[in-house]
Amino acid sequence: MWKLILFGVTALGTYGLITEGDTFDAGEKWIIYALIALHVYKYVWPVIINAIIYNKRNKVLQFYQSLSKREKDAAEKLWNLTESRIKNTPYKELSTDFDALRKKLKKEVKKENANSAIRAKAAKDLKEKNARNAELGRQNKKYAENKRKQFLTKEYGAENTKKILQKKVWQGMNKAMLNESIGRPVKKQEQIHKTTVKNNFFYNPRKTRKGNDKPTFRVDLENDFVVGWKDLE
Repeated sequence: MWKLILFGVTALGTYGLITEGDTFDAGEKWIIYALIALHVYKYVWPVIINAIIYNKRNKVLQFYQSLSKREKDAAEKLWNLTESRIKNTPYKELSTDFDALRKKLKKEVKKENANSAIRAKAAKDLKEKNARNAELGRQNKKYAENKRKQFLTKEYGAENTKKILQKKVWQGMNKAMLNESIGRPVKKQEQIHKTTVKNNFFYNPRKTRKGNDKPTFRVDLENDFVVGWKDLE
């Protein structure tokens, strides 16, 4: 209510000052001037400032919309400048020297392009290096397999070598063949008799609920030759 009264007094005083200014003494004039200045500062000046900011924001928005995709990415990186931020805040921080800003963005894009080229080359070099290492690994593996096949063939013959490479177990194979075929056992049991030595070799352990290793396959040998086998599960 008091604002309305103050505005009315100011309006009437201003009108009187314009139409009958000669009838006011100096004190009355200063009071009216002070009221006018107060209203201009409180109500008119903010409108002017907001209009200036709105105009600048529109210019910034137009500048932003004229940028390329890479320049927009650079603007966001440099100044956290996005279309949403321009539209939703009175954007005052950015200079309106758009030519200088565009030059800076182009310089930043050029720098980023150079960095991207370096990263791309590094990625390509790494890919080629990994491919070479993989090929070398395949060649080494093939070489090792051929050497092993040659050794097994020389030791046990072609037919037995074929079975060993297929990881087979058969009656009559000796302990050395068994080790070559399915590897060394995780557990052994031995029984010595007058004329025979019996062995039980255990393989393929699995974890029990208690965390122990429980073998799932057993091979039986007599005098280092396989006589049988059994799945334990």
